[in-house]
Amino acid sequence: VGRPSFVALGPAGMDLVDGDRLTPYPNKFVYDLRFSPDGKRLALAASGNPASVRVNEAIVSEGTFVGQLAFSHDGARLMLAAQRNGVWVVEVDGREQPDPALTVRPHSLRFSPDGRRVTYAGSRTRGSESVFVDGVGGKNYLRITQGSPTFSPGGEWIAYAAYGKEIPPARKGATKTSMSKWRLVVGDAEAGNYDEIWAAAGFVFDGSDSFYLVAVRGRKFFRVECRIVRE
Repeated sequence: VGRPSFVALGPAGMDLVDGDRLTPYPNKFVYDLRFSPDGKRLALAASGNPASVRVNEAIVSEGTFVGQLAFSHDGARLMLAAQRNGVWVVEVDGREQPDPALTVRPHSLRFSPDGRRVTYAGSRTRGSESVFVDGVGGKNYLRITQGSPTFSPGGEWIAYAAYGKEIPPARKGATKTSMSKWRLVVGDAEAGNYDEIWAAAGFVFDGSDSFYLVAVRGRKFFRVECRIVRE
């Protein structure tokens, strides 16, 4: 339930959103478009010189490029990605996160359910990705599934799908095959080696400490049920 998000391109450029006419932005490309959950705020990231992010048509951020947008669940907070001076930064309420030196456009921007914490995936070195929580990066992997980093309902921990390792350390028993599978990561713990994990829309929670996902191994599909054991 909510307002549909779309842009109509006319002779003057972008000029329609949800049937309401906006100020035209000639010859511009839309990177992202988001309504706040209550439908009262519209955030729009578009190309330009400079590229800009606007909320209800007021500019809130600029950069060489701008990227993904995310509202908190109550619509009060906005997170966005922007490139400046050759590096990508993530801003929350207009303030850059502590570790801004990202080389590739960050993705999977999300707030915790209470809106106090943030997570996103990004790359500090080309060829690897990490999940950041409140600006602090975690382990390096070759890839993080876009959309998969998901807060638990209480916001205590994060689960996501990751592929392989960045330059696996030489150790007895380690092989290329064993290090080049999709795995589930919860906090600092890893589980499973799968050919694929379907988690582009995040994981499905059926309790504060339990969730499930769909994974593939060989020609078989699995519903993987996960439960966090508190010690």
